[in-house]
Amino acid sequence: MFLMRFTERAYVNYTEEDVRNSPNEAVRLTFSNSNFDPQEGHYLYNMYLDEYEYSEEVGFDGLMLNEHHNTPTCLGATMNLEAAILARNTKNSKIVLLGNPLPIFDNPIRLAEELAEIDMISGGRLVSGFVRGTGGGESGHQHQPAAQPGALRRSPRPGHQRPGPRPAPSVGKDTDEKAYDVGKGYMVGNIGVGRIPLPRDYASPVGYGSRSDDPRFLRLREQVRSDPFRVGGLDGAAYDSILDSKRWIIGSPDTVISQLREVLSFMRPGILAVWTNDGSISHEDTMRCLELMGQEVLPALREIGEELELTDPFQKEGAQPGLTRM
Repeated sequence: MFLMRFTERAYVNYTEEDVRNSPNEAVRLTFSNSNFDPQEGHYLYNMYLDEYEYSEEVGFDGLMLNEHHNTPTCLGATMNLEAAILARNTKNSKIVLLGNPLPIFDNPIRLAEELAEIDMISGGRLVSGFVRGTGGGESGHQHQPAAQPGALRRSPRPGHQRPGPRPAPSVGKDTDEKAYDVGKGYMVGNIGVGRIPLPRDYASPVGYGSRSDDPRFLRLREQVRSDPFRVGGLDGAAYDSILDSKRWIIGSPDTVISQLREVLSFMRPGILAVWTNDGSISHEDTMRCLELMGQEVLPALREIGEELELTDPFQKEGAQPGLTRM
C-alpha cells in the first residue's frame, strides 16, 4: 500500500469580519489580498516545505501537492514551483501532483516541459495528475471572468521585509484528549476563519449562476448541491458529528490505527493519502503528529496493508522504472 501525505497549506491570519466584508461574504475568489501579510506568507511557505521534507524522513512514500487560486484556504497557487523545490531537497518520496488545472494554461507544451524538468531533477519521482478545475479557479486567472476585473486581482502580495521571530507554543501529552483539542484547527482550514458558508453556487462554471436556465448547468447544479461535501458540509457541521462519522480520524496513535484499520478493511485502497494537520494547527503540533505517524502509525498501516493484501500500482514490476539519482 502506498502512503502519501497531504495538506492544503492554509493561511489563517485574518478575521471573520474580514470575510464578512468581502463581496458575497466569500473567502474564495472575492477575498481581497489586502488581508494577506507578506511576512506571514514568507514564514508559512517555508514552514510547509519544512514539514513536507520531514514527512519523507518519517517514512511517507509520497508527498502530495495541490493548488487552488484566490483563496486563503490553500497557499499552493503554483504547486509546480513547490514540487521543484521538493524534487531537489528530497531523495526518495514520490512527488504527487493533483493536479495541474489545464484550462488555465495557454501553452500545454510549456507545461509539459516544466513537468519533465521537475521529473529529471527528482530522479523520476514525479507523479503528475491533471484536473479540469472549477469556475472559481478559471475566473481567478481572468479566463472569461464573470465579475468585474477589480474583484479578481487577489494573488498573494510579494514581501520585501524579513519576518521577526515567532513564539513556539508547547505541545501537551499525545492522548485522545490532546488530539481532540488540536484537531479543531481543521475547522478553519478548508472553510476559512469564521466558517462562513460559501455562496451556494460558488463552484459554478464561469458565466453561470442561479438565474441560468441552461439545462446542462441545471444538471450540474443539482449534482453539486446534492454533494454532502458541499451542502451541509464542514461549514455547517459540528466537530463531534464529523468525528463520529469518521469523516476525520483524530486521536492518539492507537486510536488512529484502530479506526484506519476499519476504514481500510471496508474501502481496500491501494493508495492512502493522509491529510495531516491544516488550518490553525501549529507547526510544533504538526511536527509532533508527523513524528508519531512515523514511529507508530505508518509501520502499523504497512502491516495492515500486507495483511489485507492491499497492493498499490507502484509495486507492480515494470510500472515505474525510475532513474538513477546522481
